[in-house]
Amino acid sequence: MAGEVVNEPIAFVTMRHRCPHCRRSYAHKATAVRHMSLCFADPARRTCKTCKHDVPAEGGHDLHVNDYEPRHCAEGMEQGPSCVECGEHPDAPSACWHGQYRPTTTLRVLCPLWEAKS
Repeated sequence: MAGEVVNEPIAFVTMRHRCPHCRRSYAHKATAVRHMSLCFADPARRTCKTCKHDVPAEGGHDLHVNDYEPRHCAEGMEQGPSCVECGEHPDAPSACWHGQYRPTTTLRVLCPLWEAKS
């Protein structure tokens, strides 16, 4: 009836777009695609997160979340900050060797010593 007050929740379905590597999800497909091109959990990016040489932090904490924690590599690779796109170590934290602004991370990206975790 008109004017009747409904006090029940209304169910609805929403579309999300999820990264197949880390399972983050996004409301917009374009945002998910942009994330996937830089996802550290993608083995094609050859980052510490997917490398067998990565040494876990004491207590099981994920070193990759906190940029202030020291990084550990069993092969002794130089640690960040490195460019999230090319993996090079910039002179300044906000500038890549290519002279363009790119975000940096303490994770190695496109590491030449990378080997897949088993």
